[in-house]
Amino acid sequence: MSSRAFTASPAAVLFWLDMRGSLARMSAKLQELLKRAERWPEEAQEELAELGREIEREVSGEYYTTAEELKGIDRGLAASRKGSFATKRTLESALAKFRVE
Repeated sequence: MSSRAFTASPAAVLFWLDMRGSLARMSAKLQELLKRAERWPEEAQEELAELGREIEREVSGEYYTTAEELKGIDRGLAASRKGSFATKRTLESALAKFRVE
């Protein structure tokens, strides 16, 4: 069985959730956002949907790497096979940028 991506308008999502009784469990702020999103360009709606899918994966405990992340992992593995590692000085410099004191 193949899976297909399905894109629905925010109005269709709200209708579907309301029919299932899920809308009552959704926060008022989220309901308002989805209603406003109806007027957004399709690209912005898709970005919101992707952010929602990311959050859903986080709260469900499932995580799937993106193609970009997999490429980064491959680059790191290839570099390690070559013995290409950061120097201690480079590592300390990078860590210093993110330290909270």
